Amino acid sequence: MDFWLADEQLAPRDTIRALCRQRFDLSNLATREGAAITSAAWQALAGVGVFGLIAPGEPGGAVEAVLAFEQLGAYLAPGPLRWTAITAPLMAGAANGSHRVTGIDCTVNDRAPYIVDHGRESDLVVIVRTDGVTVTAPTDLGEPIGTGLRSPVRRHARSMPRATTSGRSSTRSRRARRRSSATSSPSAPSACRDDRHDD
Repeated sequence: MDFWLADEQLAPRDTIRALCRQRFDLSNLATREGAAITSAAWQALAGVGVFGLIAPGEPGGAVEAVLAFEQLGAYLAPGPLRWTAITAPLMAGAANGSHRVTGIDCTVNDRAPYIVDHGRESDLVVIVRTDGVTVTAPTDLGEPIGTGLRSPVRRHARSMPRATTSGRSSTRSRRARRRSSATSSPSAPSACRDDRHDD
């Protein structure tokens, strides 16, 4: 059995690597930290098909997506790349980059406050809960609290619409929940956040 990658699978990786070198040079990482991805860089990623790699009818596939995001991660590319790509099969405008999509996963923890990475630069927010998935605008997330812990592209909210969320609970949050269940304290700190923020 042959497990080598085919040339047609490696070609998109090489294209994205070249784009990342041009748009996300690691030598200027300090100036990029906390900043939203530029429209030009976003459209460049859309132009090489990053967001449509797992969308039906678009060139690519799961292997190509893994190779692409390996490069994006290596160059610390900013923006709501992951959520835009994984929602592309279901959401019009995601595959071609017309919509920037972020998300929150509250299946693990559904208690405020919520941290929505890239919420300030996204057009849509996907909220995942155990009872369903909702899509909403960032402005519908409730009253924001502050401008962000480290990054101006993050949005903090005290409440969520009853069907919208995506992300991952932090280690600190999981520990807090364990302490909370052990002590039966309803006021133990807890948060729903995405720890794989790429800013």
